[in-house]
Amino acid sequence: MKRLGLVAAAAGICLLVAGTTRAQTPFGGDDTGCLPDTKDHAKCSAAVLKGFGKLVGAVVKCHNKQATAAFKMAPPKVAEEDCENAAKAKFDAVVTKVTPICSGAVLAGTAAFESVLLGSKSNPQSLDGQNGNVYCEGTADIDPSGDDAGKIPSTADILKCENTVGKNLGKLTAGVLKCHAGMAKSGLKGGSTDDETCENAAVAKFDAGTAKLTTCPSCLNAATQHALADSPTIGVTAQADGSNFIVYPCPATTTTTGAGTTTTGGATTTTSGATTTTTIAGACCGFTPKPGRLTFTTGIGTGNSGTTQFSNGATLINLARSGLYTGGGSNAVPLPYTVPDLGNSLTSVTACSGTALTLGNVLSSDPGATNRNCTSIGCRFGPPLPIPNPVTPAISVCVLNTVTANATGTADCSTGASAVSLPLSSALYLDGDLFPQVGGADHCVGGTAAGTVCTMNPDPICTGGGFCSFGIQACPICPGDLKCHGGDNDGATCAPEDSAQNSNFPTSQDCHPPTSQSIGSLPIGFGLSTGTMTATAVDLPSQNRVFCGFCRDINALGSGCFAGDPNTACPASSGRIPCTSNTDCPAAFPDCQQRNPGAFGPAGGSARTITETGSPAAGDLTDGLGHTSTLVSIFCVPPTFTGAVDTAGDLPGPGAVALFGTAQLLP
Repeated sequence: MKRLGLVAAAAGICLLVAGTTRAQTPFGGDDTGCLPDTKDHAKCSAAVLKGFGKLVGAVVKCHNKQATAAFKMAPPKVAEEDCENAAKAKFDAVVTKVTPICSGAVLAGTAAFESVLLGSKSNPQSLDGQNGNVYCEGTADIDPSGDDAGKIPSTADILKCENTVGKNLGKLTAGVLKCHAGMAKSGLKGGSTDDETCENAAVAKFDAGTAKLTTCPSCLNAATQHALADSPTIGVTAQADGSNFIVYPCPATTTTTGAGTTTTGGATTTTSGATTTTTIAGACCGFTPKPGRLTFTTGIGTGNSGTTQFSNGATLINLARSGLYTGGGSNAVPLPYTVPDLGNSLTSVTACSGTALTLGNVLSSDPGATNRNCTSIGCRFGPPLPIPNPVTPAISVCVLNTVTANATGTADCSTGASAVSLPLSSALYLDGDLFPQVGGADHCVGGTAAGTVCTMNPDPICTGGGFCSFGIQACPICPGDLKCHGGDNDGATCAPEDSAQNSNFPTSQDCHPPTSQSIGSLPIGFGLSTGTMTATAVDLPSQNRVFCGFCRDINALGSGCFAGDPNTACPASSGRIPCTSNTDCPAAFPDCQQRNPGAFGPAGGSARTITETGSPAAGDLTDGLGHTSTLVSIFCVPPTFTGAVDTAGDLPGPGAVALFGTAQLLP
């Protein structure tokens, strides 16, 4: 139910409006759309909004019954698809009843959005697809051969929680849509169009319901529930505000001046006698005058996205989607590292021509942006990234990525292809395991059972939003009690920014790693693409199969140091020196090398080629909906100059990542 609110499903639909239409006033604030121009249109839109609220609630009930039946291992009294079809029939009856008083714009948008809501789980915007965000705990699929996402809850208490959260989100959706109808009614009478008080009350009611739930799984803790309700990027309120234009469209102003044709901006007006017909076409990529932003939110991918290959082209290892790989062929830290999900990045559309988009940066001060999803210098990139080392936990690292150059890039709204340059600085904190075993046992941290011995993560014995210290926590944790555990802000209030994929999560930018454990920052030349990226290692005089060369002292004093190493046993130098051949290197560091040949050990010394294959956004981005996509990158990781980290991670060396997620064009 991550996006139960209305999404921009009708963006770019061409509207045919018969008769003269006067200009309408935009709602303003964070609500898209315009005041209705007639009482009939206001009545139509209000009825459609109410119908959408009931449709969402009805489908949620279908999902509740399906989950309950699956948990009891008994067929539901009414098949889930039949249940949804009955809900659809009731909604269609509402639309049919008000059709005579509705504009073509509202009817077109309503039909488009209904098809999205009732689509299969392959569409992440559909209710069936979003079902997995509520029924998130368990291992067996609720509907293994059908179109509904989600898992069968493992206990009756978790089933009760997940059913209740689904119902509460459905009620919130209906409440927010009711606020919008009230806003339009007030504005039509000359009153206020500020609905924030109404929406805040609806969210407060939702949060009160969350507080009553005490048996929810970690994947559906209080912070996650609130994010589904009121996050500025994924919440019901934000999505409803952003797509209000579907039922309250802003038609172009048309004036009848006798027979003829007039074109103004994106609108073409044809007049014959006393009848005027206005066709409003999206000026570019389905938006008028152009899309405003391209957003990408990371998810949890499956399968493989690339390979490393021997010199003869044979596959050495497969590279997993949503996995991060680093280091040379002798890397001793188990790979891949898990990429946090729910990381959101916004790029601006600075130009649009045909289907080609030019992308630029978004500032943290821009509407709808924060320091955690903007793409300008100084912005954070994603949640904190744990780099656990189960072989030697003491040298586990937490990484905070910060943007060091404004984003630039291109995209195609028809093919879904995109490419973005986003250089980063990766700040490293040698945290080790922040919650090691005590007396040979793991213990609950936080919540209402702190100190209780536990054996897995999650462990139901850790009640009240706490977590089990099982495994490694390389970054501070922000669990269900919404408090930072570990780091500089230990005990402070926090909001999780990713899901509990494993024992290293959820993390949050609210929970800073221990500053005292900082070991510096690394520059990362980060470029992302939905296409195919390939890196081929070269053979150099002092080392074969070099992907990422840095100047090193092998044949001068023989220290083995890389340029920039502050160790007093190393020759003096002013900083790291990337290179592609020995001719790029100074006399004191004459050898262009990485630490060891190859890529992504422990047995990667023979790797000659790294290939990562992305995937364009699946579908036409002009519809304003979210489409699954994979962005890939191959880059170089410099030495950290912390001996234990560089030795275990075999740095400097190459890096590769495949970010699975959802891309969406926004107004």
